[in-house]
Amino acid sequence: MFMHSIIQSLAFSIIILLSACSESAPADAGKLRILADQKPAYIYINGQKKAMIGDEGFTNILLAEGEYTVKVEKNSDDGQWVFSKERIVFVGADSSVKLNFELEKAPSKMRIATQEKELKEMKKQAEERYTSNDQDGTVTEKKTGLMWKRCLEGQAWTGSACSGDTKHYKWLEAQAQARYTSFAGYNDWRVPTIDELSSIVVCAKGRRAFQRDRQGKSTELNGESQNGSCLGNYQRPTINQVLFPDSPDLSVWSSSPRADISDRAWSVNFGGGNAYGNVQRYGLRVRLVRSRQ
Repeated sequence: MFMHSIIQSLAFSIIILLSACSESAPADAGKLRILADQKPAYIYINGQKKAMIGDEGFTNILLAEGEYTVKVEKNSDDGQWVFSKERIVFVGADSSVKLNFELEKAPSKMRIATQEKELKEMKKQAEERYTSNDQDGTVTEKKTGLMWKRCLEGQAWTGSACSGDTKHYKWLEAQAQARYTSFAGYNDWRVPTIDELSSIVVCAKGRRAFQRDRQGKSTELNGESQNGSCLGNYQRPTINQVLFPDSPDLSVWSSSPRADISDRAWSVNFGGGNAYGNVQRYGLRVRLVRSRQ
């Protein structure tokens, strides 16, 4: 990456030097120094690409007296994000003006298109695998009959979304919360097993298998843990956001204790899809489920 940014900076510097040979600045031009907190980044003056901020973190441009719209922009390496900021500045003759840009993060056109595609896939999956109930805030998996609360504990179902803040519970507290929960006309809610909880993970680009040995530890394949983690670029949280809206990309308890470590229990990280053993006294989120009767 370091060498790549140097090559980019040198290439653009050559372009600027060649342009300067045919387009010289006025004798009384003002100097505009542009700094940015992201680099390398391109500089646009009145909509035209004019220069580049390299590893030094700033660049100087000579401009005739007048008002200019200055934009600094950088794309993330994976093309998913754009960091940019636009400002209007007046440059006077024989003056020196300094602009410091703190670039703002926004999804790129590529990411927006990816999100739209992922949402379409989530809607398709929701229709194929689940029966959702907007009135009572549950979804039922057609194959297994498992009924899930669409909101995490602490949140409230509004009819289309989950409002409020999620609560966190220690592992034993999570089991107690389930026993005392009455929701949608049912009072037999429970904390899901690790396999049940892992089954609602959604990975856009595929997922490692989740496998455990006889001691209850994740197995390895070619030196990589088979913990169910998502592959490639994937959406966060790693869950169907049509079925389970307003879900944070945080860890959620299962009811399954770790067989090999007495003070730990299995959880799923919905920021990456992976299952792992967490210390039971730690506070995690809870999503409840009930079985078909």
